[in-house]
Amino acid sequence: MIQDSDTLVELVKYQMQQGNRGGVRKEVARLGWYKPKANDEPSAYALMKHEKNPLPGLGIVDLKLTGAFYNAFYFDREALEVTSSDSKTETLKERFGRLIFKYTPDSIRQFSYTFNDKFFAYYRAFFAGENPL
Repeated sequence: MIQDSDTLVELVKYQMQQGNRGGVRKEVARLGWYKPKANDEPSAYALMKHEKNPLPGLGIVDLKLTGAFYNAFYFDREALEVTSSDSKTETLKERFGRLIFKYTPDSIRQFSYTFNDKFFAYYRAFFAGENPL
């Protein structure tokens, strides 16, 4: 089974911190945007969020304020997906879409590199007569 569940969780956290959600499209899908003021200037909340996390860019949602939602991420081995045990999870899925926990193409590529490195290291050791575990 999957032993790299921590890597999968970290990939989802990182893509959310960038303001992205997963999906099958090649282009980046944003989680959402904070509504600007009437004069199209960023709201005080968007400015505060950008100060806390500039990664996604000004006005782009990252679903992180206190960190409780992110800290409750885990890999569900039955569903084979990342989710969160935080009480806000279902509400956030309904508001921002079920794809918030899916992987972006970049995350899939990154995981495949990590997995391939471990896979080949295991077999190099195995064929060299070493115990790969």
